[in-house]
Amino acid sequence: MNPRKDEELASLFFDVFSDFMLTLKKSAASEAELKMNSHTFFVLFTLTHSEGVPITMTMLAEALQISKQQLTKLVNDLEGKNYVERIHDQVNRRLVYIRITTDGQRRMDEFARSALEPVTTALRQYSPEEKERLAGSFAELTEFLKNIRGRNL
Repeated sequence: MNPRKDEELASLFFDVFSDFMLTLKKSAASEAELKMNSHTFFVLFTLTHSEGVPITMTMLAEALQISKQQLTKLVNDLEGKNYVERIHDQVNRRLVYIRITTDGQRRMDEFARSALEPVTTALRQYSPEEKERLAGSFAELTEFLKNIRGRNL
């Protein structure tokens, strides 16, 4: 077996990632009341997966690679919908933390259920062994993505 070149693997990864995003978007878009734009999704996703680490506006803007001005407008909108809340640091009032609310978490859970329904349906056709291989591949992909993020901070 010929080893694959890094560029070839990177291209395959890009194709899989793009196909995944299109599939997710199509699945979730079928639920009009749950429709979110990508910035809304990634703000709520980032806050949901912050693992208890307080996230400042600056950290969130950097993580999403958007300007602080864009983020402020987005957070204002999300705060108006009661999906996030701002928390001012008691010592340094210039530091503003963003936290997902119970309503925001519920919204993300609904979105995930809607988006994952076709995936769950598709998985029913796989054998237990195939599902185990997929689970292992997903675990490796998750570690790979963490590695990429760690190097790009």
